[in-house]
Amino acid sequence: MKLLFFCFLFLPMYCSASSNKAAMIDTLFFDSVIQEQLKYAFPSSRLLSYQLRDLNMDGKNDLVAVITRSCDGDEQSIGSHADFPVCRKVVIFLNDGEYEITAFDDHVVDCSKCGGGLNYHDAFVELTTGFGWIAVLNTYGNCEREFVYQRYKYDSKKQGWFLDERVVELYSCPTESMPESILMKKYTETAIEFGVIEFGK
Repeated sequence: MKLLFFCFLFLPMYCSASSNKAAMIDTLFFDSVIQEQLKYAFPSSRLLSYQLRDLNMDGKNDLVAVITRSCDGDEQSIGSHADFPVCRKVVIFLNDGEYEITAFDDHVVDCSKCGGGLNYHDAFVELTTGFGWIAVLNTYGNCEREFVYQRYKYDSKKQGWFLDERVVELYSCPTESMPESILMKKYTETAIEFGVIEFGK
């Protein structure tokens, strides 16, 4: 199923945020300022996605990145063979005059073969951001597909990001008579259902 079709049916906030070019930053800036910190903190990591946004609502643009990590917990090496899954880490850099690693989470983005299906496809779809929040979209399944959107919002009193919304959509398999996938089920969960979940904890 094409992402455009998904965006047509899914959260407008998600799709508008993902298309906002202002969230992206210059690659040269990232390489010179941020990459060195990543190399020091997480050797052998590789960049998948990053965006610039005011994540703690203090008027300064911060940065969030999705990087690769070793699935066995060894930060020194990451298997490059296609048969081995590569895991991911979401890293938040707050801007206090300088960008510094403030928090990271190994469980927000699933691994490169955690999407399931016959080919064990990549679960990660996209990282999006907004004022005081970050969100990740993962997808699972082969023919029938499940899309899971999770958003973490900043709590200024607790000074951390907390999961505040999870939206799940299940789409049918395309058929000859119905070539486009059909939304079969959609539901939204909040902290009432999943409790208090802090980013990085």
